[in-house]
Amino acid sequence: MSVGISTACFYPELCENAVRYLCENGVSNIEIFFNSACELKGKIFSEIKAIVSQNATNVVSLHPFSSAFEPFMLFSDYQRRFDDGLEFYRNYFDAANELGAKILVLHGDRADRKPNDERYFERYLKLYRAGKAEGVTVAQENVWYCKSRDTEFLKRMKDTLGSEVSFVLDLKQARRAGIDYKEYIKAMGSSIVHLHINDHDEKSDCLLPLFGITDYNEVYSELKNSGFKGESIIEVYRENYGGYHQLILSQKKLCCYENKK
Repeated sequence: MSVGISTACFYPELCENAVRYLCENGVSNIEIFFNSACELKGKIFSEIKAIVSQNATNVVSLHPFSSAFEPFMLFSDYQRRFDDGLEFYRNYFDAANELGAKILVLHGDRADRKPNDERYFERYLKLYRAGKAEGVTVAQENVWYCKSRDTEFLKRMKDTLGSEVSFVLDLKQARRAGIDYKEYIKAMGSSIVHLHINDHDEKSDCLLPLFGITDYNEVYSELKNSGFKGESIIEVYRENYGGYHQLILSQKKLCCYENKK
């Protein structure tokens, strides 16, 4: 596994500024978290693409700002709105192709919505197939306030969809759900394609990697045993660290840590 950084760590810094900082500071693998529709095309997108190209940076994945709207856009009772939502998500697939990204992160429906696994899996499958047709994998992330917090739900999803499902494992989201991340690895198995990595201690459930007490020997061993071969992307919140230089320090430390394995 190589180690990259998500532009989500910079929010609310402008997306293009976050991309520029990472690229110009030698981070070769990044995830881009788009924060507005205007960043997906036009002048701002062209600027982002140029920065990436000029620095030969690998864009591993995209994270949509519309994650918060997915319960309304993609998983409501209103079929017509899902159809429109699917068309909107094609904008992300187009952006991914322009940037060379292969993964789009999905949060999905909220945990407090009435259960309808059959429809959820059907809607996800349509998204997944639409993405695959464009060379992009739509990957379900475990999120503490979403249905994907439930490991049994994820098991049912994997059993139902078979080879047409992929997952993102996020360590902080597992902690916030109060569930051992190893239970998510068991549920997701070999379908994990992407890792959001972070750390924690007794006071905070989200810190930069190697700034807390997480046992990364155990994390990497569990992932290796599951067959994971994806990228490791640092994703924390702006309040979880001091200066931007700490992001780079954490990434370099984690790269060195992995190289010793």
